[in-house]
Amino acid sequence: MHQLQLTVLSKPFNLILFNLLWAGLVIGRDSLLNYTIPILVIYIALLIFAGSKKIYQILIPASLGIIVDCTFAFSGVFTFSETFILIPIWLIALWFAFSSTLTLSLSYIGNNKIIAIAAGAFLMPLNYAIGARLGAVEFAEPYIVSLLSIGVVWMIGLPTLFFVSHQNFEEIFHKI
Repeated sequence: MHQLQLTVLSKPFNLILFNLLWAGLVIGRDSLLNYTIPILVIYIALLIFAGSKKIYQILIPASLGIIVDCTFAFSGVFTFSETFILIPIWLIALWFAFSSTLTLSLSYIGNNKIIAIAAGAFLMPLNYAIGARLGAVEFAEPYIVSLLSIGVVWMIGLPTLFFVSHQNFEEIFHKI
């Protein structure tokens, strides 16, 4: 049991699992939800029960990501052809999967504000662009304006996600 706990809590396992979930959710979208959602729920439950994560470390960053993407969709920065709500279920699940990486496999990014800002400005739009190339999302024209909008928002948003997922956020929040 101890070895399983060490594996589940490891940064390499977190990175591999996130990338598998990303592929299943972005490429497979709704057709693979019956597989990706149970795996995601079990993994998050294991992280919480093993004491590696507190519920707020998943819920708050995921909720913020979902709100940002709903705002982008509502404002027309991007759209999803296969959904009747603002964003599809697979994207909501992806935000929960991404939240699991903030204090594990991506913690090195969150430990440096400059790197977090740069990653938000450049890597987040890159991920959306890859999703568009895979047919998961459609950008408004002009394409570059959509990417720049995403970069500006996530330049601030990604460091914020790291901040709210930090172990001491609960203590900091109660002091405010």
